Amino acid sequence: MTPEEERPVWPIRFTDEAAADVLKVCQYLTETAGEAAADRWEDGLLERLRMLSLTPLAGAVAAEADLFTPPLPRHIVYRQSRRGTAFRVLYQVHEDTPDGPQVMVISVRHGARGPMTAEDAKERDAGAET
Repeated sequence: MTPEEERPVWPIRFTDEAAADVLKVCQYLTETAGEAAADRWEDGLLERLRMLSLTPLAGAVAAEADLFTPPLPRHIVYRQSRRGTAFRVLYQVHEDTPDGPQVMVISVRHGARGPMTAEDAKERDAGAET
């Protein structure tokens, strides 16, 4: 058995807002670079999240943490390639939910955007409740 097989896998869930974020990026890529490019971006994001499901505490606590109720949001950076556009994936690690432990993705933001505002965080935090 490999070390990866021995680790528990935390299910990844998306809030409605985070799912809409991903859809917007895919729509933009489809319009500007083609459907294949959008599919590659989405596949890469899902692969990055699969790795996160094995080590959910790997991401740093997000700069916006003081705007959220626990569990504090963490973030990882997803880039399709070394020189690709960076996206911040904000998520919360929920250890005690009726469905068991899970990682809740609350936002997928273009890297050039600044931190969330208090209003954005309030909307996203409510969506991350389990």
